[in-house]
Amino acid sequence: MIKIVTASNTPKMFFLSGAAVTKGELVKIDSGKAIPLATAHTGETVLGLAEDTATGADSLIRVSSIRGVLMEIDYLASASKQSLADADCVDLFDINVTSHVMTLDLDDTTGGICRVVRYDNTNKRAWVCIPDTLIYLSV
Repeated sequence: MIKIVTASNTPKMFFLSGAAVTKGELVKIDSGKAIPLATAHTGETVLGLAEDTATGADSLIRVSSIRGVLMEIDYLASASKQSLADADCVDLFDINVTSHVMTLDLDDTTGGICRVVRYDNTNKRAWVCIPDTLIYLSV
């Protein structure tokens, strides 16, 4: 699960789900509804972080804005690369999505959306932000 770690209050928006959504998933806009991001996401459609779980379409969910927000995410355990260095903080990494669990794929910088700001190689965790250019709404 991705967690917001920024100390300030983040604005919340309400959307209807377009599919099953799990709390802590990044969601995007699709036909006016919130659906989970997939691996290799492209486009400027990231809405934010789901604050609620929806078991299917047409459930009302809260979505936290992620504009200027720092988030905590675990490394993908099956990636061949299992550590970061300061030089990696210039790259955008992709997420891996498996059964509604989102992790940072350190092997994949093609079409990446997460910029690493800080990392903890011992606990296999990074703190990331998503560039404003990939966010659908600037709330």
